[in-house]
Amino acid sequence: MNIHYCNGSDLKRLTPEATQAKIRTALVEEVAKQGIGATSVGAVAKRAGMSAGTINLHFENKEDMQWKVILQIKTEI
Repeated sequence: MNIHYCNGSDLKRLTPEATQAKIRTALVEEVAKQGIGATSVGAVAKRAGMSAGTINLHFENKEDMQWKVILQIKTEI
């Protein structure tokens, strides 16, 4: 599994799993900060250091992202 990291505004090339992990962490942090209703895809993207378009490659919309992350966390408990 190859993961390449770049500095600054360079494109970061991560595995899909690593990208989803970054999204998950960012979503949990944003929800803790703002609440689930006020958390936007843009805020999650900014916190994760990626574009909203990248998130949209992994999830259909905000609700899809939230539910999939919640279900993933629930299965890990």
